[in-house]
Amino acid sequence: MLKDKLLLNQETNNIELHMQLSRLQEADLDSIVATLSKSRYASSLFDNNQLHQALTKAIEAKSDPALVIIGKASDAELTIHIEDGGMIAVAELRPARGGKSLSHTDIVRIFAKAGIKHGLNPRAVDILSEHSKKNSSARKIRCTVAKATPPIFGKDGKLEQLTPTLKDRVLRPQSAGVGKVDPRDFGAIISVSEGSPLLRRTPAIQGKDGITVTGNVIPAPPVQDNLLEAADGADLKDGDENLLVATRLGIPVLTDTGMKVVDTLELDSVDNRSGHIEYLGNVVVKNDVAESMRIKVGGDVLIMGNIEGCIIEAEGDITIEKGAYGHLNENNISSCQLSARGDVVATMAQNAGITAGKSIHIKKQALHCTLSAADSVFIGLQTPNEGTLIGGHIYVGKGLYCGELGAPAGVSTAINLSHAYDLAMLELEQSRERLATEQEAQRELSAELNHIKEQQISPELQVQLDMCQSFLRDQKTTTEACEFGVQTANIRLSRVAESVEVIVSKNAFSGLEFSLSDQWALSTSRDYGPSKIFYSGNSLQLEPYTR
Repeated sequence: MLKDKLLLNQETNNIELHMQLSRLQEADLDSIVATLSKSRYASSLFDNNQLHQALTKAIEAKSDPALVIIGKASDAELTIHIEDGGMIAVAELRPARGGKSLSHTDIVRIFAKAGIKHGLNPRAVDILSEHSKKNSSARKIRCTVAKATPPIFGKDGKLEQLTPTLKDRVLRPQSAGVGKVDPRDFGAIISVSEGSPLLRRTPAIQGKDGITVTGNVIPAPPVQDNLLEAADGADLKDGDENLLVATRLGIPVLTDTGMKVVDTLELDSVDNRSGHIEYLGNVVVKNDVAESMRIKVGGDVLIMGNIEGCIIEAEGDITIEKGAYGHLNENNISSCQLSARGDVVATMAQNAGITAGKSIHIKKQALHCTLSAADSVFIGLQTPNEGTLIGGHIYVGKGLYCGELGAPAGVSTAINLSHAYDLAMLELEQSRERLATEQEAQRELSAELNHIKEQQISPELQVQLDMCQSFLRDQKTTTEACEFGVQTANIRLSRVAESVEVIVSKNAFSGLEFSLSDQWALSTSRDYGPSKIFYSGNSLQLEPYTR
């Protein structure tokens, strides 16, 4: 084949073989194919079957000299894909097959055109340039060439409680000796003296923004900080703005932003002789609260006996050392209603309606109650909790923790995990509404600006133009802030959904109905052992619980 011609047609990029017809007719086609596979255009040739067909057709055409198109040359091609919202840049490279490879300059230019500004692998240019060269064995490759810098999550601030409250007194029975605990002995009433430390604040640590491969900022999720403010009977310690101390003798009471120290009203009992109680501070009742009585306080309530069919409201915590009992009317509303901005603690609860701004702790058993807690409901003092909850309606923001849930007879028990989710969804909807309002205002300003520009600009009109441009810049800033607010609300909603859980440490019976918002539900038609119910994969799921 030394007298034959093998060349690249620059206009068509076809690989052409020129041979005398007589030589082609006399030659062994397998020998020709084998020789071609060793040529400089080997990477651009058709496969062997196609080569045989092309050579055979040339012989049949009887053109002299014969011209056979035996392959197609192509230049190296590099395509960049920005994926995962700018978190990675992926390169797809098809190496040169008889055509031009890519130089370092070519690859850098392609990266720049794709908008890659951050996180580029320093070896990516060398690797791609080398792989783009003519190579009969080279194949199309796909590789990650740039990675974003993810945001660094900060840490929420927290308030560390340094002294127990009336609620803690009931939750922590006193030791009766080595290895013994007397569940009826809760110790003396909690009090603090002047100068006693109450709360310590640990400030929040801000996160650090990330950067996409295209250079855009990825905002770090916002952190929640805690205010620590002086309140009645408490103040910040001199020289330490993160430590709250008592300024007088009294009972410590948790508030939303710290702790206060209040005087306490002590009563033997609440009945017809005492009348209804309304007091700004704390109230301690040493015995029972009689049926149909009402107590309303601005601090905590500690009742050392039972309550039945009464109404108690507290700005702080409600703590009942024994039981809370009620009766249901024809509308299934209990005669026993407890409402606290803080926690509610009781040993037993039956047919009671309990609402807590924080958590509900029932030490032993809750039967057919309506329990609503912004945070969680705990049935049992152990860890994991081993108390029993049977029947009723439970509405929580984070979790429900108990030993047994429901009853072997399949008593209907409804657990709604939507308290915090509903609030987060409301926040998201309000953020979207604000964004829509600001976007509409921005569109109106843009339309007004375009209308002004279409006119012949006079000195008076120039003033309007300048003002409109200034207003539009300010409006864009406001709109961007609202967009960030929507993103933050979306993150918060996802976090709330992923944080809800129900932990049953012993038995979860049939007849349980779990729900999260109006979108997800789960029910049990048989009995289970230790179980965990949680949100994952856009659904509520139940799986065995392992301690």
